[in-house]
Amino acid sequence: MQTVDQYIADQPPQLQPALGKIRAIIQAEAPDAEEKMAWGIPSYRQGKYRFHFGVFEGYIGYYPEADARPVFGDQLAGYQTTKNSIRFPLDQPIPFDLIAEITRWRMSQVALAPEQPVARLERDEHGQPVAVSDQVVTDQVIYDLMEAHRK
Repeated sequence: MQTVDQYIADQPPQLQPALGKIRAIIQAEAPDAEEKMAWGIPSYRQGKYRFHFGVFEGYIGYYPEADARPVFGDQLAGYQTTKNSIRFPLDQPIPFDLIAEITRWRMSQVALAPEQPVARLERDEHGQPVAVSDQVVTDQVIYDLMEAHRK
């Protein structure tokens, strides 16, 4: 399995310093986040995935797992964005200060709204999933419920 170090080392040499700096920003602003590779790119998990970044054709993608546009709209005006992604073109300077601000903002959201107890998955006498209140919903619970609805 590839590591974040290997991912960065496999990128073009001129991009490696920028990737290392984005990594350092995330590590500084989210020191408790677990670093791992997910979906083929560096990813940071604290409870659930909070950040990702990666190199793609013509841009570095930054994925704060939240819509930063309402908060940082003016600063993001020159970049292609979606609800969960920001594309920084390779032919422009990477706005490291903006990445740090967005990362700090995202972590403040996590601190203000930790996962709330909602439900846990149990199965009825027929093996079908049923939700029972008082436990945190995890990705596995959501996955199991989605799978049950597909059947």
